[in-house]
Amino acid sequence: MKVTWKKPAASQAVTGYQLRYRMKGNSKWKTLSLSAKKTTYTLKNLKKGKRYQIQFRSVRTAKQNGKTVKQYSPWSKTVLSKAVK
Repeated sequence: MKVTWKKPAASQAVTGYQLRYRMKGNSKWKTLSLSAKKTTYTLKNLKKGKRYQIQFRSVRTAKQNGKTVKQYSPWSKTVLSKAVK
C-alpha cells in the first residue's frame, strides 16, 4: 500500500517524518522513521482484505540549552485505508 503526504510549509525546517499504522481494531501501532526527502512510502507485508489506520507527523531538530533535540508535530488525523488487495 502506497502512502503519500505533502511537505509542510518551507518555513518549517523538517529533518524527517514519522509514519505509524495499525490494522483496524488493533491497539498497537507500528512506527517508522523516514527521511525528510521522502513524500511517499510503500507499506509492505500487510494482510489481504484488511483495512489499516495511518497517521503521520513531521520531525525537526532544534537547539535547547546547547543540545540538539527532536521536536515532533502532533500526529495527523487518522486515515482509514481501503481493504488491502
